Amino acid sequence: MIDPARYQAYVQAIEEMFYDKALEEGHPPVPLSVKPVAGRTMPGKTILLCSPHPDDEALSGTLPLRLLKETGARVINIAITLGGRGDRRAARLAELEQACTILGFDNTVAVEPLAYAQVTGLSRGQDPKQWREMVAGVCSIFARLTPDLVLYPHGADCHPTHVGTHALVFEALQRYSRQAGCRVLTLESECWQPMAAPNLLVGVNGREVALMMAALAAHGGEVARNPYHLRLPARLMENVRRVGERLVGFGLRPPGFAFGEVYRLGLIRDGFQEFAPASILPPEIVLSWQGLIERF
Repeated sequence: MIDPARYQAYVQAIEEMFYDKALEEGHPPVPLSVKPVAGRTMPGKTILLCSPHPDDEALSGTLPLRLLKETGARVINIAITLGGRGDRRAARLAELEQACTILGFDNTVAVEPLAYAQVTGLSRGQDPKQWREMVAGVCSIFARLTPDLVLYPHGADCHPTHVGTHALVFEALQRYSRQAGCRVLTLESECWQPMAAPNLLVGVNGREVALMMAALAAHGGEVARNPYHLRLPARLMENVRRVGERLVGFGLRPPGFAFGEVYRLGLIRDGFQEFAPASILPPEIVLSWQGLIERF
């Protein structure tokens, strides 16, 4: 007979960390050291994270973090907004800078000094002129930074700012790809609602998960009201359960790694987007840009 006591230590370790007062109150742990990546600025690959809010860089940045470490890519977080509370925007920018330092990401805002005040589908419909200006602004960022990969939320990610950011970035990508005559890898992420058609599961090891937790803890004002940094490992484990078997085939053996992030990998050129076949990237596989491009 299986003894439930065998699992008690596993569950107790998780529970004890969750109820640790220092973490519960949003006090960031000592940041893990971020070692410079050899040749980080070469071979010139650039990843842009178009983040609806501060903290999305850590919540959805698993693949960019791996690409930074494994290929030497430069990762730049673009803060589309700094949240809906005007009195918290400057503080959230400071928290975001600390989080990006922990991850090894660069950081900037979509528009100076404190990003866009609001990006939603409602604002898109209410003020078409302002929306066009915002699309042009994001397109100019792409033209200046010439990204090889752009990450942004999927179009049904429930939260109005996530849905609005999807529309904004996608329109800007369409315009940029036509104007520049280039192709850009696209990476759609999920936070508030699962994607209907994910095609990529990216495994990540425990050290990187801890790094992401530390980055999330840097958003002290947010995790003080909701310690979601402590729930991150559970979400990444659930991703492997939920999407791993779906991508390999129901009833077949799912991937054996513990933590994974879910994406939809695409490619946009001349304003048109296509999507890659389903694939799984375990944590022990060294990533390469050629490997991503060859999926199309």
